Amino acid sequence: MSTTKYTKIGIVGAGSMGSMMCQLFAEAGPEVSVFDVKCGNVDTTVGMAEKNPKTKGKVKGYKDYEQFVMSLPSPGHRLLVFSITHGDPTDQVLEALRPHLAKGDIILDGGNEWYENTERRQAQLKREQNVDHIGMGVSGGYQSARHGPSISPGGDSAALKRVMPLLEKVSAKDSQGNPCVAPIGPGGSGHYVKMIHNGIEQGMMGAVAEAWGLLRFNLGCELDEISEIFEQWSNTPELKRTFLIDIGVDICQKRDPSLGKTGASDNEEHVLSTVADKVVQDADGTEGTGTWTVAEAARIHISSPTIAASHFFRLASADRTARLKIGESLNLPPPPITPRTTLGKDEKSQFVEDIRKAVYAACLASFTQGFQLIARQSQKEEWGVSLSTCLKIWRAGCIISSDGLLDVFQPVVADFDSKPGNVNGSAVGNEMAKPKDASATIPAHPHLTSELAAAMPSLRRVMLWALERDAHVPTLAASLEWIKYVGAPVLPTMFMEAELDWFGAHKFDRWDSDAGRFGGQVKKGSEHFEWSPA
Repeated sequence: MSTTKYTKIGIVGAGSMGSMMCQLFAEAGPEVSVFDVKCGNVDTTVGMAEKNPKTKGKVKGYKDYEQFVMSLPSPGHRLLVFSITHGDPTDQVLEALRPHLAKGDIILDGGNEWYENTERRQAQLKREQNVDHIGMGVSGGYQSARHGPSISPGGDSAALKRVMPLLEKVSAKDSQGNPCVAPIGPGGSGHYVKMIHNGIEQGMMGAVAEAWGLLRFNLGCELDEISEIFEQWSNTPELKRTFLIDIGVDICQKRDPSLGKTGASDNEEHVLSTVADKVVQDADGTEGTGTWTVAEAARIHISSPTIAASHFFRLASADRTARLKIGESLNLPPPPITPRTTLGKDEKSQFVEDIRKAVYAACLASFTQGFQLIARQSQKEEWGVSLSTCLKIWRAGCIISSDGLLDVFQPVVADFDSKPGNVNGSAVGNEMAKPKDASATIPAHPHLTSELAAAMPSLRRVMLWALERDAHVPTLAASLEWIKYVGAPVLPTMFMEAELDWFGAHKFDRWDSDAGRFGGQVKKGSEHFEWSPA
């Protein structure tokens, strides 16, 4: 089916993301009908549009499903964009809308959805009503939803072709003006890529937050000074235009004179000084992607400690009551309100540089682990996802955008995509063409390993400093260990293998066998020893 010019679309969900997307789509050309089960959200969204000359009169609100759908073009030519909570809420909305849907209609699910839910809905809607359901990852938060997000749509190729012109118009644009959207692949691949994006995001956020803690609590830097440091980091080749560093510049210097004294005498009016140390987004169940990414890493057997450590750090932070109670028993010292350091000017400058390189290494680790997850799952599901496409859509409009980091991965993913069977489904049905473990080639790429090796000495020094001062660096520490063991020629896991054989007869490979010398396939060994006769 050819591409379609949509002159009017419907958006379901007018919360922080949906209300912003209403303005974004309306400015891009089509009129927008908006529906939300919370009538107040509809009124707020329409009122917002009426205040903007570019969208005035182009956004109409509806509080009834039937009237909402009737306001759209004729059956078969309707485009509905969902911006609602994953799981049951999406199923409930679909059930309410299904009597009003017709063959040829398309749904773009812009929520953070578990990819198997997306595939279930795709199959049911296609089978029963010939309606296409596209799992559309929308990255960048509500700010990008207003000005242009990174978009990862996945589903039926013909349906994707129909919506791509509009998505290209509303998506973020990279520094060359290229749209940060592209078809990801069939089925739930679009939502899967967005899920892994959020996992990479968590790893990066952990590294940056831990770096901030070292600068603030251990080096004695004031918030304005940290803002300047972050700005300098964002101008280095390695971390050039890294979104999470860039917004850190703003966060560390933002003031509100109405705040008054907060207890931090040198930062009385800084908004950051009022923010409690609790990340509840994952612990309260409102966000699933981080949890799913960690579980997915375990399920498909990809070592992802950078992502996992940051996730568990966030979970531990959420219950402040428990932390304070445990802290009383452990007698752990709190960070000083007015921190001091004995380092001289030159030593301090060098250590700040070490922290920068440590953050760089951890971010590389987080991206590598994320790319491995996408690569292995794509191979398993025969999605044919191009990692170069993922890199393309992450160039702007999303939380993990970073010119410096993504430049490092450009040759890595290009080489991966060039191998037979890794993308475009070229190995489907051809067992000989399928690589045994395509994901393993990513961390082994010399362009990546050379960067990790160069940053590793700084990461080690930061870990030693942190250990001596009880600083909180789980993400950075996990990244260092991952770099150390992911390419280690010998590991102490031989003892673990022996114990597994002792109590479970799980077998092992001998050093003098081909599997022991060269590795071979990932499969159970052929040897067993009766360590203690049963």
